[in-house]
Amino acid sequence: MEDANGCRWETSIELENPPAISVNAGPNVTIFYGDSTRLEADITPSSGNYTITWTPSDSLSCTSCPQPLATPDSTVTYHVLVTDENGCTATDEVTVFIKFKPDVYIPNSFSPNGDNINDIFMIYAGDRIDKILELEIYSRWGESVFYVANFLPNDPQYGWNGMHRGKPAVLDVYAYFAIVLYKDGKQKLFKGD
Repeated sequence: MEDANGCRWETSIELENPPAISVNAGPNVTIFYGDSTRLEADITPSSGNYTITWTPSDSLSCTSCPQPLATPDSTVTYHVLVTDENGCTATDEVTVFIKFKPDVYIPNSFSPNGDNINDIFMIYAGDRIDKILELEIYSRWGESVFYVANFLPNDPQYGWNGMHRGKPAVLDVYAYFAIVLYKDGKQKLFKGD
């Protein structure tokens, strides 16, 4: 170094690099529609003064905490940015996949014996279903043994109790066809035996 009078001197200064930081957002996660999952920013080194930013902010309980609760409506990749007091940054991402619960469940057997356990063959459905447009059940010879239309699912009043022409139907395999209307206006045919 040199001052205004031309005098020179030397000195040594050792600058220490701050420790490198890293963040791990963990493995990808699959949850059912409507459920939540806890995200976690695992920061190394664990001690320090960090600023945390999660994006996108939609469906997160907080965007600046290390463990926000995520409740997305569809599959989302969340990014986490960690900044230390020196301005050093680290990033990672985690994807939360959304899986829909089965919309419609139609059992493949029932026991209409009057014991109030599994006595009615009926259609069960989740909240994405508007109504059942038709349910028809046929014998193995193609005879219609039960028919009902335009009803809400999950209602035993609209299920088959195993009676045909006023008598218990023969123990056998029967085929069913059901047309289901979703709340978005789409229709889907379900069939089975």
